[in-house]
Amino acid sequence: DTHYWSRGEMADQVFVFWDYLSLFQKPRTAGQEEMFKKALTSLDLLYSSHHTFVFRSTGVPLNSPNPLHYSKRGWPTFETFVTGFKPPRLVLQVRDVGGGGSDNDKRSKLSVGTRQREGGGGLVSASAPVFPSHSFKSEAIEPDSMPRLSEAWFGRRKTVSQNKQEVLVPSAPSRFNKVLSTKTFTNGSDREVVQGLYRHFVSKTATKILDISFASRATFGDAEADTLSDLLAFIREGGMEGEVEESGGGEEPSSEKQMRASIRSVDLSRTRVSDAEAARLVEELGRLDNLRQLILRDTSVGCLTVRALKQSMEGGGLKELNHVSFQLCANVNGECVKELCAFVAALCKRKKKGLLLGLTETKLDAEAICRVKEAGPAGSLVLHTHG
Repeated sequence: DTHYWSRGEMADQVFVFWDYLSLFQKPRTAGQEEMFKKALTSLDLLYSSHHTFVFRSTGVPLNSPNPLHYSKRGWPTFETFVTGFKPPRLVLQVRDVGGGGSDNDKRSKLSVGTRQREGGGGLVSASAPVFPSHSFKSEAIEPDSMPRLSEAWFGRRKTVSQNKQEVLVPSAPSRFNKVLSTKTFTNGSDREVVQGLYRHFVSKTATKILDISFASRATFGDAEADTLSDLLAFIREGGMEGEVEESGGGEEPSSEKQMRASIRSVDLSRTRVSDAEAARLVEELGRLDNLRQLILRDTSVGCLTVRALKQSMEGGGLKELNHVSFQLCANVNGECVKELCAFVAALCKRKKKGLLLGLTETKLDAEAICRVKEAGPAGSLVLHTHG
């Protein structure tokens, strides 16, 4: 952040990096070749920074010299996965108006970091030369400027509404390598280069994510939650998970001390995540030292998720957690009361006793809510039980 270029007199200027067009292509002079290789090793700075917008224009014209669809290409896969580490509101899908069409317009199941999808990359509007600790809710760029930029640059090629876009989820290197093995490179030797670049990127970036929010993203479901769980497991295991074998060599895995997640809050409100997959994610989140907020408002979570929270708390985890929201969760009902009581009772096992628990418009009756409140240490629990 201290090196961010858009300050003072520069604040009203926008720099555009248009992938491919902004890089020297063959034939290249020796000097251009050196600059090209240097640029390739720094692309992640542009695609992942919370100081840039990424506009994903993934349509390929039918008369293109290379008609291979964007989603099947190697380098765009790297750019897409790296973009998954950006705050989602800074990523926009450009509507296609002709030619081969884009994955998003065709409603095909293609996106980054899921079991069902792989995806493309994009167009970037600004750059930042550092990797700051960042939030998926970053306010580094004003949200109101997004439609203005889109209108000015693309005219009638408007962007897809964000709550309908395919979500890009930060992914572990093993998942990236699996997807990349199905992609095509013009230069086959680039595959190992890209694998190494991605692993290096994740190793220095994943631990700097502070806040994750996919709230109201209709396309965030179990596959995306599973991807997020895998990334947290990768961090917890110190960057091991067989990455060296899968990538065919490269850097040594980071030590566990170097790979420590800094996530403070997770908001999956109004997403399609199921109770079972949310429970798995909570198991991983329960091992984090800094997690303070877990917002699961208006989702399908229920007893499995509550049980995972209870087990994490009883096991000495969730030491900093101070806010959990189950508001509007219809599956949080009478069957969850025993687990909820055990969860709040476990507050006595940690130094930080206070917890705000949101239970507004769940299926818990007044008697059940009283039981939950009485289960916690005196004065430790604040229940939000009405609007």
